[in-house]
Parts: sequence; structure tokens; C-alpha cells
Amino acid sequence: MRQVRDTEQLVTLRLPKELHAKLKATGGERGLTDQVRRRLQTSFELDMTVSPGAGVRDPKLRDFVGTVGRAAAALAEVYEPSCQFFWEALGEALAKIIEVNRAKAEPRAKATAEGDVLLGSTHSKEAAVAWALAGSRK
Repeated sequence: MRQVRDTEQLVTLRLPKELHAKLKATGGERGLTDQVRRRLQTSFELDMTVSPGAGVRDPKLRDFVGTVGRAAAALAEVYEPSCQFFWEALGEALAKIIEVNRAKAEPRAKATAEGDVLLGSTHSKEAAVAWALAGSRK
């Protein structure tokens, strides 16, 4: 067995010939191993950017987003997201999740400095809803 650095683990990987050829060709001078490493690392980084709660600074909101994502994923295990029933059930589940979080929240609006700049001094619920819906389309 070949020696490897203390920071590395030697792995034997079985690949289809076509995939091996693609990885070797795209690896260029750095080679197949480097190409496999970079693609695996990129896949983990991509998982972080698309996972629920990734990029949310506030820990309570990050937990909430994660809870919503897990609820939707659990429901999708038993119902097709293409059916209305899925969305109706998810809507009711989200209403309950929101109700629990609302009960724990402070009673008055606390805007961030960015919120004061973007929404102005009057923080109406309508303006907040419009802002949230616009952000959901990004």
C-alpha cells in the first residue's frame, strides 16, 4: 500500500468508463484525482448554499427556515408536490410552525438598520409582506 499524507485518506473508487474518461479529460494537467476532489468539494459547497437556512445570519430564523425545509421534505416523502393536497397540508403545517414561533417572539416590530433605510420610518405589515414576497422570487 502506498504511503499518503497524515491529512489524506487513500480511497479506491469504481467508476463507469465514460465517467472516468470525462474526469480525466477535464482534469487536464492536474489530473483525475484533483478533478474528483474539486468536484466533490464543490458539491458540498453547493449543498450549503441550497440547504434550508444557509446564509441566514440570525440563528432563530435559521432554525425556523430549517424547520420549514424539513417539514416540506417530510411531506414530500408521502405526497407528490404536484398535487394541491400537498400544498394545503404544507400550508397548515407552516401555519402551526409560525404560530409556535410567533408565541416566542417579541410583541413589537424591531427593524434592522437596513430595514429602516429600505422600508422607511413606517413599518407597515403590508410593506413587510411585499418585501418578503419580492425576496422569495430571487
